[in-house]
Amino acid sequence: MEKCCRDCGFYASNEAVYHYCFFYQFKVNPAGRICSNYFDKPQLPEPEKKDSGCYLTSACVDYMGKPDNCEELTVLRNFRDGYMKKSAVGARLVEEYYAVAPQIVKAIDKSPERDGYYNYIYGEIKTCVALINAGKYKETQKRYTQMVTRLKGQLL
Repeated sequence: MEKCCRDCGFYASNEAVYHYCFFYQFKVNPAGRICSNYFDKPQLPEPEKKDSGCYLTSACVDYMGKPDNCEELTVLRNFRDGYMKKSAVGARLVEEYYAVAPQIVKAIDKSPERDGYYNYIYGEIKTCVALINAGKYKETQKRYTQMVTRLKGQLL
């Protein structure tokens, strides 16, 4: 059963050994002791699929057939809100991402290399999630930013 934090909405599955709670700024062991703000997450119906994703990670996991509350999106959203947006540089990168990502997704969806692009992005997403879970936030920020810059250069 997944656990969900009442304060930040971060969830942890029993599959991972440790997760980082950006709200309380500490590692959590979902299989063992966790803070009192965590509770068993109720099984919710899967959200309706959107016709197209607006942003890279959302579009990619949708392409891979994953739900909107999958681990990848949840971890990266918490990273964005709990780490990126808390610094001036990170907040600026998030703004730039919002400006360019929808254009990149449109270009990918029109590309004959669509499968290759989404497989590349998914590999980067998985690496970023592993880096976040290991507490390597600066490396995550750098890697995701490099991916976006590369895609922007190739597609726009």
